[in-house]
Amino acid sequence: LYTSRSIQNEMIDVISSVVEDQIITEVNSAKYFTTLADEVTDCSNLEQVSIVIRFVDGDKHIREDFLGFLTVERITGESLAAALLSWLESHNIDVSLCRGQGYDGASNMSSSISGVQGRIRSVSPMAFYTHCQSHQLNLCIVKACSIPQVRNASGVISEIAKFFNYSPKRQHFFEHIIDAESPNETKKKLKDLCKTRWVQRIDSYTVFYDLYAPIIKTMEAISTCSTEYGEWSWDTETLTKARGFLHQLVSFEFLVTFNVTMRVLSSLP
Repeated sequence: LYTSRSIQNEMIDVISSVVEDQIITEVNSAKYFTTLADEVTDCSNLEQVSIVIRFVDGDKHIREDFLGFLTVERITGESLAAALLSWLESHNIDVSLCRGQGYDGASNMSSSISGVQGRIRSVSPMAFYTHCQSHQLNLCIVKACSIPQVRNASGVISEIAKFFNYSPKRQHFFEHIIDAESPNETKKKLKDLCKTRWVQRIDSYTVFYDLYAPIIKTMEAISTCSTEYGEWSWDTETLTKARGFLHQLVSFEFLVTFNVTMRVLSSLP
């Protein structure tokens, strides 16, 4: 009865509506609230705006609840503000009770005249804007990581992840060595570095750190055409890249930079 795709989607929509209505009821009970929003282009090339409401619930707990995505045709301040105001109105949330706004620092969001925050404040003057602190932290890390040594170490990690991820043969050989050298290791695949969120790069660094020994063993085996792990043949490009990676991985500069960067990223919230 419930295996039909259309029935399942209808159930999901019903559940979504119930949860949304409950959150909106709590927001209206709290009276005052803050809007948090960010825009991004999704995998189908549509502009989406995420909507989050921050408020204090009846138990005096600060809540930040996600309420959905809005599809917009343009990402100008006028278009985004109109979409946000229309969404608030359609959900019976009084925008005049908005007491805060949190967005990134892009001009279409942060401008006090033509940006979203300026247009919202023209309707609700007490809705003060705060530059998203996570975005500020990300910008600080990007600036700090422009140091050549950090940039080069990050480049090595990213290229090695691609070296394995883009070749099933290399990945299979890598997993074979992990099983042989670290049989209790559950991680089998390196993660490429997040291109936009530096604070999320700790995941890539942690996996790389845990698999460092097997990575070295793999690069050594490929570079020397070793038969210790079976008969494997490699093309010239693979041999050249493996030898270059091995040289970088054991260098003093890479080891120090990698460990310092990982410790700094792991301490971030």
